[in-house]
Amino acid sequence: MEAEEFVNSIDKDLARRKLELSRLKIKVIQDVSDSDSDHASWMRRSAAVLSYAHWEGFVKQASIQYVHYLNSRNLPVSSLKRQLQAACLVSQFKRASASLKVRFLGELLQEMDEIREGVFQVNPKKIVDTESNLTSTVFGNLVQGIGLDYLDEYKTRGPFIDTKLVFGRHQVAHGEHAVFGTAEIVDRIEAVVKLLDQYSQQLFEAVRNNEFLAADDSPPEGGSNADVREVPSQRVDNLLAEGLGEANIRP
Repeated sequence: MEAEEFVNSIDKDLARRKLELSRLKIKVIQDVSDSDSDHASWMRRSAAVLSYAHWEGFVKQASIQYVHYLNSRNLPVSSLKRQLQAACLVSQFKRASASLKVRFLGELLQEMDEIREGVFQVNPKKIVDTESNLTSTVFGNLVQGIGLDYLDEYKTRGPFIDTKLVFGRHQVAHGEHAVFGTAEIVDRIEAVVKLLDQYSQQLFEAVRNNEFLAADDSPPEGGSNADVREVPSQRVDNLLAEGLGEANIRP
């Protein structure tokens, strides 16, 4: 998978989700004059669930695509950040708890060394887990588990993710007759869009700047990782602008 293919894939999914959320926001606002009606009520309740659905859905799919991209680069495991190296060694770590015998642990260490000398290949679904409940804690574990930083912006949004986005979804999905105001739902939708934008940009920058590599490593000359640089920053920005332009709808 080329860098441009990765960007286009994420870009297309993000544009679709932002378009749906924007249309949903317009509909919720249009119903404000009839805010006490059953129709307006279930529209806002539906919006609470869909907002969460796009939050979890995008994070999961974009993260899986990112791991697919790393798999396609044929990168040496030892050249990657420790978290990504660990992703290749999960089964060995689990087996290490089975015995403390030196011989057994020595064999595991040898096996780990051989894996670290190989090429990175991981099943994305084994390291990308939203637990069907994408709280700020789960999101933090996921992001850091694929070698990315848990940004300050995410930490600031933590209370919103947990007490509004996730909890609101639980209320509706579990059959509670939760009541949401129009302004509350509009704010929720806009906050989700900002989170999706932030995460997509972080993924693009990780690919653009080779942020999956260990700090003391550099892209191998002539290796498959070198063509990550074939998509310059401006090109990525242009792809973003072209793909998201139609989705930036304002009521």
